[in-house]
Amino acid sequence: METLAISQDLIAEEVNGTPYYYKGYRKVLNGQKNVEDLMGSSYLQARIIEAVLHFLFQSLDRKAWRVLSNEIGLHMGVGHNRACDIALFEKAQLAKIGETERYIALPPKVVIEVDIRFEAEERH
Repeated sequence: METLAISQDLIAEEVNGTPYYYKGYRKVLNGQKNVEDLMGSSYLQARIIEAVLHFLFQSLDRKAWRVLSNEIGLHMGVGHNRACDIALFEKAQLAKIGETERYIALPPKVVIEVDIRFEAEERH
């Protein structure tokens, strides 16, 4: 069986070198959809994230915690990148790395994911 080279744009996350694709990626491969059709959040996902963020902003000590969202990129190692809906960091942790335009190479204390878009398939 021939292995297809799949665009990095279709990979939602990569864990230990294993790619997890956006739901519907096969339709992009066969020309039925564009990559942009897969990337946005649904209304339901956005509302769930909104509710969680509202709760966190009301509940956490904002002097001690930073709540980051918008698919914040985490670099956990070679071939191991994640994108988080919501990540909670202690502000003291983040002070050590400073501002960067790259993925954060520091694990958050808490990650909250609202995953309704992954392509579910059996892996062996």
